[in-house]
Amino acid sequence: PIEELGEILAVDSVLMGALQVEGEELKLNYQLVRTEDGVTLMSDMVRGPRDQVFALQEQMASEVREYFVGEPGPQLLSQSRPENSTAYDRYMVGQDLLGHRRQTGNLESAIELFEESIALDPSYGPAYLALAEIYVLLPDYRGVVIEEAHAKAIELVEQGIQADPAIEQAAASVYGFVYHKQKKWAEAEAAFKRATGAQVVEPNAFNWYSLMLGSVGRYDESLVQGLAGLQRFPTSPILNSRVAIVYTWMNDMDMASEFYKRARQLGVRGGTHELAHAMHLIRQGDLEGARQAADIGIMDGGGSTDWVAPVFNALADSENRGAALQILNEAAAEASLNPQVESTVRVLLGDIEGALRVARTLVQPGETYETEFLFLREFKALWERPEFLELMTTLGITEYWQQAGCRWVDFAVDCG
Repeated sequence: PIEELGEILAVDSVLMGALQVEGEELKLNYQLVRTEDGVTLMSDMVRGPRDQVFALQEQMASEVREYFVGEPGPQLLSQSRPENSTAYDRYMVGQDLLGHRRQTGNLESAIELFEESIALDPSYGPAYLALAEIYVLLPDYRGVVIEEAHAKAIELVEQGIQADPAIEQAAASVYGFVYHKQKKWAEAEAAFKRATGAQVVEPNAFNWYSLMLGSVGRYDESLVQGLAGLQRFPTSPILNSRVAIVYTWMNDMDMASEFYKRARQLGVRGGTHELAHAMHLIRQGDLEGARQAADIGIMDGGGSTDWVAPVFNALADSENRGAALQILNEAAAEASLNPQVESTVRVLLGDIEGALRVARTLVQPGETYETEFLFLREFKALWERPEFLELMTTLGITEYWQQAGCRWVDFAVDCG
């Protein structure tokens, strides 16, 4: 039913259509239906030659948008169509797999599909950009050497821009991601602003810009970018997950719960999402649910979960803290524990010295895990240590704050 669909997608209206073929002509009938009560808000038909199906779709999208805002707006990158319809089909299937990147084999399959799309239509820029996006993610998801993967991503972006100059501004998101990992915060933000403000937009730009802002402690602006992305891509799994995570960091439990629900309905599961959900559930007092989420997140990253139950036993009863720390130390010694997870768990167990020791590894070249967890309220005891601001300076974050007109005041980033 329309009402149920609207609730699942969290949208006020749904666009429905039917395509008819009459000889060499196509007719595309469509209607915009309000999900609250099923009322048709508008309906019309566009028609044209069979070989211009993409142009008809774009005409329809333009007419619907004008119904809402009365003027043309940014074009989504996915609306850019290659001449070869098979190339476009490969691209769209690859995008779906990229959106569910945590599932086993999806990244590898997406690489093959984007490469096929390029081979079928070497002038189709979005396929180059999508392939570049996968390469910048491979160090985080597959442990590939970061310098090699990012160099390949930039090479693909440059090839894509040469083949299709229309993607140039959207491609700035890849440069932004690389700058972020290099801890060149100002350069990353400038690139993301260009990508998200382009006439041709791309969903990952909003996700990555949100992550970059969170990594320098600007949770409020991080949320703004996540929500801005959802306005254009409401069914994006990664953006719904991102917004859920930022609401968690901001301690807005109700909104976090709502977006975790949406992300789950869209098939999000595993990795960073589940670990953030575990923190959300810990704050709500649901230790059993948090333990299950942590198990999923750790297993998704290929790590050992032997330490998870003892840690949650310690969170439930502080008398178990010593045993939990011993098991945690053993897991860390075997290098089977993600440093970001380890630092957070040590903070939760009250081991501030250990958490600070792990956090210092962020300065190592090529380190791929994020700094945004350092600004969680659970880290307050670490903020009170002079070593915290020293670490911020070493990471270049203090300099970024100064350039952006921000300050670290009362244990929070204040950008006035």
